[in-house]
Amino acid sequence: MTTQNDPGGMVTMGTTGAGCISYTVTCPASTTKAVVIGANQAAIQLSTFTSGAKMATLTCNNMGQIQGTTVPGGAAVTVTDVYCSRAN
Repeated sequence: MTTQNDPGGMVTMGTTGAGCISYTVTCPASTTKAVVIGANQAAIQLSTFTSGAKMATLTCNNMGQIQGTTVPGGAAVTVTDVYCSRAN
């Protein structure tokens, strides 16, 4: 998984109880702007697009792929990269 040009964002790797790799993605708050975590170099939201710090958790699925959950919607999505974005 790659982390794209994410100003101040961080990805922390861990493992689940099943020995599967997991990632916690965080984006810091911006002083006056909305912040969102996105995925796959596309407009796929893994967090709300509001003010404040954001966090998303990615885990492996039963096929060994890293996946996250879209917001809104709650759909599972395979994730190959993540980014932090701020409103202009």
